[in-house]
Amino acid sequence: MKKILVVTAVFSALMCCTEVAAQGNILGLGTDSENTLSLAERIFKLEKKTEAISIYFNTHLSFQDRFNGDDSGASFVGRQLRFEMLGNITKHWGYRFRYRLNRPGVQQSDNFSNNIDFMMIRYKFNDRFELTAGKEGVALGGYQYDDNPIQVLEFCDWLTGIDGFHLGMQGSCKITQDHTMYLSLHNANNDRTNDYYFEDPTIKSSHFPLGATACWSGSFFGGKLQTLWSYTLLSEVQNNLGRARS
Repeated sequence: MKKILVVTAVFSALMCCTEVAAQGNILGLGTDSENTLSLAERIFKLEKKTEAISIYFNTHLSFQDRFNGDDSGASFVGRQLRFEMLGNITKHWGYRFRYRLNRPGVQQSDNFSNNIDFMMIRYKFNDRFELTAGKEGVALGGYQYDDNPIQVLEFCDWLTGIDGFHLGMQGSCKITQDHTMYLSLHNANNDRTNDYYFEDPTIKSSHFPLGATACWSGSFFGGKLQTLWSYTLLSEVQNNLGRARS
């Protein structure tokens, strides 16, 4: 079993000319971090003048010592390097784009490169209802694949083994200040179905390989307990409806 010892993280996230936002919330355009200033605001005393554009450059570099038989060894590793732009064009329209610079780009079935996590637009009807469309994080449960990477010691399967970013549409309804429901329709996967089933001739891809996800995001006891529950239906193959809960 491969074991990785993360000794230290070397660099922190670099945010340009904005306060920290868009980390820690896979749903929508992200959530501002309270009382946190960017390096530009701290060092150069720059004041943010517009909500139309925010730029982020987030990193996670570590020194790792691996214990895995012949593959053992120690080295510095660039685990995450993300470039991100987002903003609100008007009080109704917003956008978000995130690109992973240290991930090899492979074109997927949706005609997007796999190093693009977010490329989406949002329409905000009012304070309760929103609609997003494009490539975004599907509300499958879990937070790490949108956390600021410098705050994560070891990433779980949501980021390292599961592709949680798909092309589709998502609507949200804020039931109360602490509880929000999400409904999304998205691609079931980003590759050919047979790639997942080892070219099994008995398995045929669905004509509509889509997924539908319902998610409930909750907050209790003044934010001390936060929950994210989801249920997903997937029509990847013919005559078989997949289900996932998280």
